[in-house]
Amino acid sequence: MPSLQTTASSPRELIHAVNNFLSLVVCAGEVALDESSPLEPERALESILAGADDLTALVRASRAELASRS
Repeated sequence: MPSLQTTASSPRELIHAVNNFLSLVVCAGEVALDESSPLEPERALESILAGADDLTALVRASRAELASRS
């Protein structure tokens, strides 16, 4: 999974990043569970978990950034 940006400059941008991540998770899961796919479920899970870590960091950084503007 591609890395996410480091902060979102607005709530809308943060929601967009979360939505994109969730879409990637669904796609990776579908591909990994497809019996004819060469992608191993373990590799897909590793990618999903790494993306979740990136998303957590993005949400935390963005929350702090947006709070400092208020």
